[in-house]
Amino acid sequence: MFLLPTDIQIVVIRKVAKALNPRGKFLFTSPAQAVMWHDSLTGRESISLGDERYEQTLGAEGLV
Repeated sequence: MFLLPTDIQIVVIRKVAKALNPRGKFLFTSPAQAVMWHDSLTGRESISLGDERYEQTLGAEGLV
């Protein structure tokens, strides 16, 4: 997830929400702070939007 650009991360969350069965589960964890780092396996930039932004995005899609 974190290797994806910010806008694509949001799209993935929306698609997951639509794909889940009613009352389905989606386990997602992220760093608490918004942060960028280089992935040690790929060397690519990784982006976490931080817990506040992810909570807003998940909530907007009906996920809690």
